[in-house]
Amino acid sequence: MSHTMVPSDRVEHVAVYGRDGTKLGTIERLMLDKMSGTVTYAVIKTGGLLGMRHHYPLQWSALKRAGPANSDSSLSGFSA
Repeated sequence: MSHTMVPSDRVEHVAVYGRDGTKLGTIERLMLDKMSGTVTYAVIKTGGLLGMRHHYPLQWSALKRAGPANSDSSLSGFSA
């Protein structure tokens, strides 16, 4: 039986990588559509100079799972 659902705590704080494999940041939180209950955005936290952090919204549909379950990538996390 294939499971298509995942708890949010298994997605939050997971790394997000760019197309070239560089780490962009981590998923800070998920934003849900109030009417449908579906995830629409992931808020990505990036590290900055002197501990300053920036947050960027990224459409959930733009993220793809990367890692052991995805045989074409050695990254563990998501790719954008």
